Amino acid sequence: MSPSFQGLDRGVAPPAATAKKMLETIDGRWWCVYIGGPYYSLHGWSPEIVREYARHGIDRFMLTYVGQQAGGQFKEGELTAQRGRRDAQEALALAKNYGYSGDFPLCLDVELATFDHAQSKTVDYARAWCATVREAGARPGVYANPAPLQAMAKGKVPADFVWIASWVSNTASHHNPHDAKGIPANLWPRPGQRAWQYGGIVKGKPCNILGFNVDINVADLGCHAPPPNGKKEQAHKSARALRRGDRGPLVVRATHRLSMLRSRKTGQPYLDGPRSRFDAETETALKAFQSEHGLLASGR
Repeated sequence: MSPSFQGLDRGVAPPAATAKKMLETIDGRWWCVYIGGPYYSLHGWSPEIVREYARHGIDRFMLTYVGQQAGGQFKEGELTAQRGRRDAQEALALAKNYGYSGDFPLCLDVELATFDHAQSKTVDYARAWCATVREAGARPGVYANPAPLQAMAKGKVPADFVWIASWVSNTASHHNPHDAKGIPANLWPRPGQRAWQYGGIVKGKPCNILGFNVDINVADLGCHAPPPNGKKEQAHKSARALRRGDRGPLVVRATHRLSMLRSRKTGQPYLDGPRSRFDAETETALKAFQSEHGLLASGR
């Protein structure tokens, strides 16, 4: 399976330093970025904010376009294939302003009230949106609840990945996005095809991280976009891999993650706790993690 990482979702962007600390609190890596759309009205995100996040070491983003909506709190949207194609072109143009083009993941937000209001029209709209994004060379995804996503699978919506809204808690905990509640395992089953918004308002109580109400998520690495224009990626390529014998804060962070994640084979954490030295036990734990996630078990 593809490696997966925790992330946060909030309509208005917190300051970059705070956003970084919020991720560290949940051992997370990515933020959802609302690039725009006809039903996104908060205007809390911008290309400048994303670049600032990248400068603070946040290196993955879920780029999200809020499409047409209808029903419930929404005014009547225009849920047609033609509008889906036009909105996809707008989403691609907005993403380009953020520094993204070519092969990158781009997600469409479809709310449950919209699907309940007009099921077949919602599927038609999403199908056209995803097809247009795919034709441009990008990788389309859809954020929705399980019922709309199952209908989209039957309707052959060509989404490369899905972001499943299925809340089970209001606190952070480690989950596998392929274990998301309410959706069959055979839908979007491959590595890189699933994200799960598992944390939200449960029994009237929201998720709160450092004083900010948020939704908490876990996602395959393939659902995330790197920093705009790939600048952070270039820096990563020049960095030396951690290996046995190394010491320091990067080792502490890596071993902390290994002590939080549980092996699918044993059900136990890969490591018994963080440490400042990359020792033999760390190497063994890392090899086990790499092997279980389909990676070269190099121990580096």
